[in-house]
Amino acid sequence: MFMPHVAVVCRENVPVSQHPADRYAAFLRIERGTKGGRLRFVGIRNDEQRSALELALQFAPHPSSHLGHPGLTLKQSLKRFDNVMRKAGVTRKQLGVTAHGLRHQFAQELHVELTGVQAPVRGGDVCVDPETLKSALLEIARQLGHNRTQIVNAYCGSPVRAAHSAPLPEPKKQAPT
Repeated sequence: MFMPHVAVVCRENVPVSQHPADRYAAFLRIERGTKGGRLRFVGIRNDEQRSALELALQFAPHPSSHLGHPGLTLKQSLKRFDNVMRKAGVTRKQLGVTAHGLRHQFAQELHVELTGVQAPVRGGDVCVDPETLKSALLEIARQLGHNRTQIVNAYCGSPVRAAHSAPLPEPKKQAPT
């Protein structure tokens, strides 16, 4: 359902509430085909993403073209997606990844970019400033198309909290009776 020609938007055309204003020059506006049709903006952050977008533009030659196949049902489209991914070698057997695993990788790499430390699931055990962490989790959630920051735990692991890493106080000893 992705329409690459109309999905790319400049920072000026993205509501400030949807992103940190100075982080990205361009975004993908994604709504069609998302869960519940929820609009989200995904920052175009690196050369790999720009290359993938260029490739998508080749597969969808016209401004109204999308990457799906016209006339297929959702079930047929998902099966076709699996076949295309398999043909491209993006499988657990060939590359050791799945399409949804790439979504996890995206979230974890964004975590590093926003906090400066690895995601907890990748061994990031450094305590992050609470405000930085809160802002990062909100940004990751938004780019994944979620409203709640707690969902990021499924992708990045549960954040390490300074309070949890401090040693517990010794229990008080009772006087013998």
